[in-house]
Amino acid sequence: MKKILFVIIAFCIHFSLVKFGSQFTIPFGFASLIWPLSCVMLGLYLLYGRTILIGSLLSSLLTIYQESLISPIPDYLIAILAIVSVIQLVISKKLILYFMTFPLKTHIPNEIIKFLILTGPVSALITSLMVVISL
Repeated sequence: MKKILFVIIAFCIHFSLVKFGSQFTIPFGFASLIWPLSCVMLGLYLLYGRTILIGSLLSSLLTIYQESLISPIPDYLIAILAIVSVIQLVISKKLILYFMTFPLKTHIPNEIIKFLILTGPVSALITSLMVVISL
């Protein structure tokens, strides 16, 4: 029962942050700098585990499907894009676990910078490459 609750909470948080972030897009639908979604979902995934991935996947499927009603894309591409958004969380966690030691020492600036670089540009670059290949 607890796992189902985490899935529902992850779904609601992911969906609401996607809708919040879409308010700050620049013309032609490009994402702006205000995008807290990945950070919050990564934090939940680090704390609560795999059940967060299920809620994130379901929310991604729903939001990408809603966007495809405006400009149609094939169903298989909706599934691929949703899976890639979840893979970003998995890649980020694997990078953190491989290159960092837990508990994170947030009082050391070097550790903070390493964490931000691993979870930000590195994981985003990998998943962006996956999206480009799938398109």
